[in-house]
Amino acid sequence: MFLGLIPMAFAGVVEAPLPAGMAAALAPRRVALVVGVDQYDDATLNTLRFAAKDARDVEAALLDPALGRFDEVSVLTGVVSRDEFWSAFSEATDSLERDDTFLLYFAGHGTLDWIGAEEAQLFLMPSDAILSEARQSGIPLQSLEDALSDLRSRRRVLVLDTCHSGQGRSVYSE
Repeated sequence: MFLGLIPMAFAGVVEAPLPAGMAAALAPRRVALVVGVDQYDDATLNTLRFAAKDARDVEAALLDPALGRFDEVSVLTGVVSRDEFWSAFSEATDSLERDDTFLLYFAGHGTLDWIGAEEAQLFLMPSDAILSEARQSGIPLQSLEDALSDLRSRRRVLVLDTCHSGQGRSVYSE
């Protein structure tokens, strides 16, 4: 009498501990770029007294284990050119993954410039920005928002410590 072979399949989950350091390597990170611009080449953009100090205070809060618990905080203070800003932004965000958190804090001058008859755009002013040439030398907020949207990280925070009152140091091109 022939009994034949009965095909069988077994499925199961094998749980093994992660190799040493793997859990930390896979854990979401908190990464920040903190910028405090208080020195300007353009004499019409006066020196700011507290932008660099505020940036250092934010850095301390983010790194504090009881407060921010950030893993990495890059800081630029004092004289910060447009190119230095974008270079630091790229460096800080280059290795971000989906579950990471990225925070950008910018303290410094900001200005509005009219792009069309009814549309104004905000520009962040790095040290080498020229107020009368904000479109060419400033950091357009829209470009920054686009760069943040393009990040792999799902959690993105933008904190702007700039002022614009609609008067004084703003430029309105015609």
